[in-house]
Amino acid sequence: MSDVQAHTARLIALFVSCVLYGILLTTLVPCLRSLLFSASQKFQLKPRNKIKFPILAASILMFLVSTFSAVLSMQDVIDAFIDYSGPGGALQFYDTLNNGWKHWMLAVEDTVQVILGDGLLIYRCYVLYDRNWRAITIPCIRKNQSCPIDPERPT
Repeated sequence: MSDVQAHTARLIALFVSCVLYGILLTTLVPCLRSLLFSASQKFQLKPRNKIKFPILAASILMFLVSTFSAVLSMQDVIDAFIDYSGPGGALQFYDTLNNGWKHWMLAVEDTVQVILGDGLLIYRCYVLYDRNWRAITIPCIRKNQSCPIDPERPT
């Protein structure tokens, strides 16, 4: 697989991300329905005290981050394959990684998505264990250990 070039990899990544985004859209609707509407009565909003706002907020934020990521990926491919008219075409466009903030923003979006997902899982663990802080101390410590720390960086 080492012979896959950057422009081919970007097209494959865009295709896969579009398929996964479609799955996200089809699962978001039942998610929001179960969070906002009563199961016993059709399409009647739950009372405000019954809505799980942390899970609702995390779900909506994850959807918004995924949407922004899909838009940026599509714009990146349009810039490379349609708008770029320099020598070397799309391959040269992707070989020069100084094309602006869009390239590193995709990594930031992935990091935000992972932080939201892990926070949601830790919150669910907290709720499942009757809001006992001892149940989530180890997951929180492990989550904090996964953050990169540069010992060479001056403080």
